[in-house]
Amino acid sequence: MTWALCLYCGEIKFGAICPCPNCQVESTGNFSLDITFSDHCLSMDSLKALGGLIKKIHEHSDNNDLCFWTFLHHVSENYVVLKINTPAELAQQVSELLNNIELPKINVEEAFKHKFLRS
Repeated sequence: MTWALCLYCGEIKFGAICPCPNCQVESTGNFSLDITFSDHCLSMDSLKALGGLIKKIHEHSDNNDLCFWTFLHHVSENYVVLKINTPAELAQQVSELLNNIELPKINVEEAFKHKFLRS
């Protein structure tokens, strides 16, 4: 079974590229990004904790694109999950939004199968 984080609303959904039953958004269009936030790469506890970050960000903005990039920027800067370049036209807004939110530090763990396949 494959579980993944909806990068738009923070819910756990079935399948990295399947539509989210909560918000109806499909994949990001970047297969690697979608798989990175699935149980192929991260533990279920990590996916749930990351979902909490997305939900917290959405409490401070209703701009879905801004929330999406704010989450990715935060994860890129604080966890060894991925590295991204925030679009230049959103960089200042992302920075301002992050300055207005106190996001908790979470524990991000690789999925067991991901660790196993690397060794």
